[in-house]
Amino acid sequence: MLLTGPDGARFTDRYRLPALLEHLRPAETAFLAAAGAGDEDAAWNPDGMLDPALRPAG
Repeated sequence: MLLTGPDGARFTDRYRLPALLEHLRPAETAFLAAAGAGDEDAAWNPDGMLDPALRPAG
């Protein structure tokens, strides 16, 4: 696990994984809602799910 903070970054072999997963759950929920997960009739539409700066030009 790479831990980052205002003073730098370091690797650690131990971390409170359940706490990390709970912290990430709202982002997972928002992603799945945006992706239409669970909705078999929804077409995959990535618009708004990726920062435009990360999209290839053209």
